[in-house]
Formats: sequence, C-alpha cells, structure tokens
Amino acid sequence: MVDEVAGAARLVGALVDQLTIPVRDTHRAVADRVFRALGPVATPVRLAHDSIAGAVYASVRGGARSIGGAAGAALAATSGGRERRPVSAHPLGAQATAFLSGLLGEWLDGRADDLRVRVAVSHHGRVVPLGDPVIAGLPGQEVQLAERLDVVSDRMVVFVHGLAETSGAWRWWMTDDEGGSIPSYPERLQAVGWTPLEVTYDTGPAVSVSGRVLADTIAILVDRWPVPVAEIALVGHSMGGLVVGAACHEAVSTHSEWPDLVSHVVTLGAPHRGSWLAQLAANGSRTLGLIPESRGLAGILDLRSAGIRDLTIGWRPDLPEVESSGSDAAAQLADLAALLPLAQHAFVGSTLRAPGHPVSRLFGDGLVHLHSATGPADGGHPNVRVRRHVGVGHIRLVHHPDVADDLVEWLTPRFRGIDPSS
Repeated sequence: MVDEVAGAARLVGALVDQLTIPVRDTHRAVADRVFRALGPVATPVRLAHDSIAGAVYASVRGGARSIGGAAGAALAATSGGRERRPVSAHPLGAQATAFLSGLLGEWLDGRADDLRVRVAVSHHGRVVPLGDPVIAGLPGQEVQLAERLDVVSDRMVVFVHGLAETSGAWRWWMTDDEGGSIPSYPERLQAVGWTPLEVTYDTGPAVSVSGRVLADTIAILVDRWPVPVAEIALVGHSMGGLVVGAACHEAVSTHSEWPDLVSHVVTLGAPHRGSWLAQLAANGSRTLGLIPESRGLAGILDLRSAGIRDLTIGWRPDLPEVESSGSDAAAQLADLAALLPLAQHAFVGSTLRAPGHPVSRLFGDGLVHLHSATGPADGGHPNVRVRRHVGVGHIRLVHHPDVADDLVEWLTPRFRGIDPSS
C-alpha cells in the first residue's frame, strides 16, 4: 500500500540524517588539520572537541531517524488502510517525486519507498490499463483498455520521457506567444494514424533496469491491444532515448516478439556519448574526494542515482560481438540500428547557439552536446537519419514545432528498411 503522506515524513528524517554525514565529515577534517598543526599541546582540547562533536552529530542523526520514523508511522495509522497519493495526483507533485526519484534513485529504497515513481502508461494524460486488460474504477465498475483511447489503430507510438520527468513533459509549451494552442507530438501523430501512448517510469535505476521495465511494458501492451499491432514507433527524449535502446536490446536478447514490429526509433537529445553535466558531477566527486576537507561534498555528489551515473558515458549494449571486436564507444553506439535493421532510426540533436559558437561548444543544448545526441549515426547504417536544430534547448525538444514536423514526416510513411525517397 502506498502512502505518500507517511513517505514524505520519513523522507525528511532520512534526508536530515544523510546530509548530517558530509557536514560531520567536513567538520572532522577541518578540526584534524587544525589540531595537527597545533601539535601535542592541543591533545586535551582535541579529545574534548571530538567527544562533544561526535555526541552532537550522533544525536542529530539518531533524532532525525527517530522523529521521521515515528511521524511516518503516526501518519500511516491515520490512513485507515487506504492508499494515499496526494503528492503524485497533482502535476507539480508528480514532477517533484519524479525529480526526487531521478536524483536519488536507490537511496530511497527502505527510506521513502512510497515516493518512488511507479510505471504507468497514459494516453493524452489519461492512465490506461497495464498489468490487466481492465483497469479498476469505482467499486463494481471496470474500464476496458479501448475505452481509455481516443482512437484504436494498429500503429502504436510509445513516448518515453527523460531523467526526472513525467509523461506530462510531452504536454509542456502547449501555447504559442499569442496564446494559441499548439498540438503535442502525440496529438500530431494521432492525426496521421498512430495511437500515442506515454510511458512514465522511475528514472533513478540504471538504464538497463529501466530498459527491462519498458520492454516488459511494451510486451504487455501488444498482448492486450484491442487489435493486432502492425507497427510500433518509439520516441525517447534524453535518458528516454537510452532506455528505448536498452528496451530493444533486452527484448531482442530474450526473443520477445515485439521488436519485429518496430518500424521507427527516434531519440531526441539522448546522451548516447554521455552528458557533460553528468561527467562534471563524476569528475567533481573524484576531485573533491582527494581532499579530506571536501570529501563531505563528494559524498553528497555520490548520492546521485544509478540512472544519472549511466549518463556519464551513455548506455552501452552488452553485446559479446561488439566487445570482442575491440571497437570503440562510437562503434558500439551504432548497434541499435544494427539490432533493428528493418526499422528507420532518427537521432535528433540541438545547440543553444550556432554549432561553432563557444556556448554550443561548452554546453551543447544545455545538457547534451550535439556529437553525443547524434553519435549513433556514425555507424554509417543506411536506415539512419540525423537532424540538428539550432537555438533549441534540451528540454524544449519535448515540444517544438520543427521537431513535430519531423516526426510527422518520418512516421507517416510505412517504410521498413527502405529509403522512402527512392
């Protein structure tokens, strides 16, 4: 049973406990340096200082754990045995829990499990059944999967969001500067015959784990779909692009049937060769860990989730033939196109300024460099497209008119492994 109210109380206590550790370690390192400089004459003061400081930090940590645990238990007792999800029920609350899960990942396990993001599938923001052909409604009512869909076609397009996002990201920027309505990617593709689905998943675990979750989710959807599925398109933003690749690899490796239905794979700003920000965090952690006084700050950076760590160099498919070939990372990245040779692959990247501008060289689209987002195209596969946008930020890739036009152009023809221009 999920109780986000009790989970929030436990989280506060756990955070105070955890964040006390780097403060304590920094304090100890500074004090040690001072006492070493003073020499043996400072020994009595040092003993007293260490004793008092140790007691204070132990009290703060123990108190935080006890108060957080007690408050969580007390609040849980008020639920009456019912699930409570007031946080994730609100779009801002759902975004907050997604950010928390994406940032801290497995650290939340056993501390604030109620606030972990649960996998869900939606259609224009409406949740559709996943683990069962019907979804529970009010007592005595059942809602069929088809009843949650505006249109049922044999063409399914699955949208996979990025780190610390929710499926609501695909509906950001729904109005233009004049206040007019701008259709989302799912709406645009529905207009040309696709049935769009948005997957929400926990971005904290490793990309390979999220890939397995997505692979299982797509398999369930195909099995439960109201009509036989003829085509599947996969669209992933940022980390979502890596998760799409991991899901395809998992499904092919386990001989699942749905990869044979995949006709299009599109990644938007996916850090195939890593994100400079994730690399900065990794390098910062290593550098700060070299000095005793800054190891506490390194400890804070080390709390980052397994998902964020995977963004340091980008996810790699674990293919024996690739490892034995001695090929470098760039060659390995092309394996998704080789893994699904009948699908059309598109890699979309962007820059904040012109590609040669210093801002673009340093920051790319704000989080991912252009060469990272389009890296898999280096494999030279004939079924690969590349699109580079100038002046488009990383987050803006989830809803931009030019990207929407590309998606409609790419996904409208039913081509499978052939050049539509021929």
